[in-house]
Amino acid sequence: MAALLLFTACCSNDDDNNDSDNLLSPPTWIHGTWMIETVGFTFTSNNVMLHNSPVSTDFLETVTNSQGMVTVRDATTNSTYTVYMAQMGQTLTYKFEKVSSTQIKWISSSPITLTKQ
Repeated sequence: MAALLLFTACCSNDDDNNDSDNLLSPPTWIHGTWMIETVGFTFTSNNVMLHNSPVSTDFLETVTNSQGMVTVRDATTNSTYTVYMAQMGQTLTYKFEKVSSTQIKWISSSPITLTKQ
């Protein structure tokens, strides 16, 4: 429930430097699991998973099972990673900023620092 309140919904922009439909490619600096208490994310070479204990949402699985109703794309810079998940004309934006090798900031209406597990 807490994670739902932290989602930032907005329209996607066109300044992406890594733009591929239905494909996720998180940068290596963000790979791993990042948490604050029971909420966080896991990033792999081709997927993102949102954890809100006891439930986890697998972004790639969500897109695969949506029969084209959900699309996902991402954008990467040297210090930020952004995921855009679109469904029925609305886009949820998940933006992360590298703080250090052990911390990232989830940029939302109230930015949250996540720690690498």
